Amino acid sequence: MCYVLAGAALAGAMGYGTAAYAGLSTAATVAAVASAAAAGASAGSGVEAAKYNEKVAKLNANELENKANTERKVGAIEAGNKTVETRQRTSRAAAQLGAGGLSLSTGTSADLLAQNEEMGAVDSLTILNNSSRKALGYETKASNLISQAKSATKQAYIRGGTSILGSVASVGMI
Repeated sequence: MCYVLAGAALAGAMGYGTAAYAGLSTAATVAAVASAAAAGASAGSGVEAAKYNEKVAKLNANELENKANTERKVGAIEAGNKTVETRQRTSRAAAQLGAGGLSLSTGTSADLLAQNEEMGAVDSLTILNNSSRKALGYETKASNLISQAKSATKQAYIRGGTSILGSVASVGMI
């Protein structure tokens, strides 16, 4: 509301000054001031809408940042669970191999246990990588939302100023 009133007052004053300078009649001056004030009010409402949209974008970006943090935490928990699962599976395999009378420190048994541990580590890292990528996607969306909203606010100021100047300039051409 403040930007609407300020825009109308500024544009109205500029319209009056331009009309007075151009030597317009009273009726023409009133029309010029009203036209300029309407342009100023329109410009002010555009700026207010853009500022509101920027606030909404910041809230949405904050929500996306929270999703990114949650995704990383979930990924870390799932990777930890996968590590525990791998250790349990390796321990069961070692117990079965040991119960069968095989040596666990050399040969095929050792290779199988080591390979199981390596595959489990790869699975855990894959889970972490996937969650990090998903989190990065959320963060990128958040950053883009804020950038677009700030750009729209700047454009609203520029459009408003252009509208006011165009309205005042047209008063001088009457």
